Amino acid sequence: MGFESQVKEALGEHGEKNKGGATIERGIKQVDEQINHLKEIFDNPVYYAQCINILKEIDPPVINGNNKYIGRNKSMLCIWIDELKRRSFIKPCPDDIYAKLLNEALPGLNMTKDGSLFRKRSIRAEDFRKNIQVLLSQISQRGR
Repeated sequence: MGFESQVKEALGEHGEKNKGGATIERGIKQVDEQINHLKEIFDNPVYYAQCINILKEIDPPVINGNNKYIGRNKSMLCIWIDELKRRSFIKPCPDDIYAKLLNEALPGLNMTKDGSLFRKRSIRAEDFRKNIQVLLSQISQRGR
């Protein structure tokens, strides 16, 4: 069963009709291709390395020079993904896909498979949102 079919099945009768009678599916936007690596969610793969480096540059860093998770607040990764989505650096995906891709790309990270951490907010992690925004803004200004 393809992703679009799974979304339609999950939504069932929860879809809404717009004024023209077409069904509006709420919640999850479709990602057309199969995604196997974190780099593949980036709309432009050139930005992958630059955006990963943000996780090394923030203070305290989330990953080391080898992209290994170094035991900081996992919610900082959720803030990072949230800001990447907000600035259209990455494709929209369900939370469990983000969790799976992050776990695979960052050795030592063990996010829950359902991605529930993305639906929670950490006040401590929110303190780093501004830093992430500034670093993403610099990337945007250099080449978007």
